[in-house]
Amino acid sequence: MPTYPIALISQLVATTISMDWARFLFSVLCSLAVLVIGVIANHFDVLGMGDVKLAGGLALILGYFNIYLPIVAIGIAFVLAFGVILLLLTKGKVSLGTSIPLGPYLLLSFIGTTSYWVITHSA
Repeated sequence: MPTYPIALISQLVATTISMDWARFLFSVLCSLAVLVIGVIANHFDVLGMGDVKLAGGLALILGYFNIYLPIVAIGIAFVLAFGVILLLLTKGKVSLGTSIPLGPYLLLSFIGTTSYWVITHSA
């Protein structure tokens, strides 16, 4: 998955220029925490590994800007997915135990939290 090398290289370049190594460390730790929790969730068949890898990559990117952004983005993704599942359950389109991909909701929440961060922190 090219997300990890691209994010790491670009963050290393930015960190080398700004000399803010704490940001880089926080982003890597956020990503590792999400990956560990995701692998545990995958072990219990709660998340697929594609969702785990995507969430880890997004945590790596968002964690560079703020340590809370990955938590917010992943939380929003779960809330969006929950809402869609409830809607589909009430319409009878899915039944209990049906799996849905979390990826679209992760990407939508990533775009939303990134947009919010850019708008609120632009000069």
